[in-house]
Amino acid sequence: MKRLLVHADLGADCPARLQYAAQLAQLHGAALHGIYIIPPFELAGYSKYTFPKEVLEERNRAERAEADAVREVFEETLQANQIRGQWQVETGEPVETLAGWSRTADMLVIGQRNPDDPKFTRQLAPERVILRSGRPVVVTPYVRFALGEAGTRVLLAWDGSREAARSMHDALPLLSRAASVNIVRFTEDKSAAATTATNAALVGFLADYGIRAEAESHVQSDISVGEALLNRAVDLGSNLIVAGAYGQSRLREVSVGGVTRILLKHLSVPVLMSR
Repeated sequence: MKRLLVHADLGADCPARLQYAAQLAQLHGAALHGIYIIPPFELAGYSKYTFPKEVLEERNRAERAEADAVREVFEETLQANQIRGQWQVETGEPVETLAGWSRTADMLVIGQRNPDDPKFTRQLAPERVILRSGRPVVVTPYVRFALGEAGTRVLLAWDGSREAARSMHDALPLLSRAASVNIVRFTEDKSAAATTATNAALVGFLADYGIRAEAESHVQSDISVGEALLNRAVDLGSNLIVAGAYGQSRLREVSVGGVTRILLKHLSVPVLMSR
């Protein structure tokens, strides 16, 4: 990897997210690009052309001051990890802006939605970014998680599907440097092709890359697959989950499948997803 992009905001979890992204960049000898997005100013009954000029100017000054404060944290993170990087401030709709910038990066790191943090970027839905970006996206939890061993113990969620295959291939740079890779499969094949893409076939493929993986299969129990994956990650001591992102119906830009939704809502370790 050559370029990682990390979304920076005013959220309480942002410093940990920046540190995690910096560790990934350091591990892979990549540059870390930080992006801060200012959403368009909207107020019912007004537009930027009718709102008082002095109010807009004051708002712009406040937003730039906030961006500068986050930039300081970003630059301190670069210096502490001795990596190179670049800072960018953009104004625009958060999902589309971030998705567009991610398309010229090897990987994007964003934060989990935190409903209790008023500083979490307005309108930024991680699931929509994943479905729109076309790039592998790592989502970091808003709860405290272990730093210092970024992506060294990987749980690779596998069901033989197209989405799982996309995420696995996108995660190869991380898998190749992991200390352990555990393939976890629940017996819920979604197609004839999925039944052919067996655990053994995946173990053999990863071996071609010098990646040693252990595989296991489970029968789905009363809890959902998403919950079962999270529980298994705890059991294995995983510090990264790799999973496919599943869309639902033709409205996939705004609707995601149950496994994806549960992982993004309840994750306690970073998760890499692709679509």
